[in-house]
Amino acid sequence: MTDREGRVISLPIEGRPSELKVIHVHERPEAPPAPPPAQPKPWNPPVAGALAAVFGTAALFGKATLLLAPLAILFSLCAFAMRQFSWAAIGMITALAALATSIWFWTLLGAGWLASWVASYLI
Repeated sequence: MTDREGRVISLPIEGRPSELKVIHVHERPEAPPAPPPAQPKPWNPPVAGALAAVFGTAALFGKATLLLAPLAILFSLCAFAMRQFSWAAIGMITALAALATSIWFWTLLGAGWLASWVASYLI
């Protein structure tokens, strides 16, 4: 490091301060306008999925399984189409569990199978 490095050098100002020379810098091109702030998406509640879960749970613990379980399955399919996967899965699982444990569902299913079996021999 030499003797001159690191020192502040002050030069005498020539003339009066009002006569100082001004350096003009070329104008910078304007920046493109900032995009407007993104609008938040409106809240889209999971109605179909919630109905599927409610009907499935009601079918599982209620007395109207044969009415509520198909409704839960229908709404869970709608919820799958609307990308409400967790709600749809809850509705579908509870509806299928309600049908699997329903005495009336298996009775109607067996009676339908028996009727088709008997009809196949009669026709």
